[in-house]
Amino acid sequence: MGEAIRHRVWVDRIEGDHAVLLVGEGGRWQAIIPAAALPPGTGEGAALWLTLERDEEEERRIRTEVRTLMEDLERA
Repeated sequence: MGEAIRHRVWVDRIEGDHAVLLVGEGGRWQAIIPAAALPPGTGEGAALWLTLERDEEEERRIRTEVRTLMEDLERA
């Protein structure tokens, strides 16, 4: 795994099945995610941490899978 980056996130509002998040200092960005992805008990106005980290192992797995599919298509 690579270096993780953390951003402060505020739950601005929940609209049906989705949550609108304000990300970064001053809410510079917005993100919309499924409300079910929020920690239990999280509601509007909650402060959270969003951690982003590359998963290089998963990237390699997907590249291998795509390469295999492409090779199979070329042989067909």
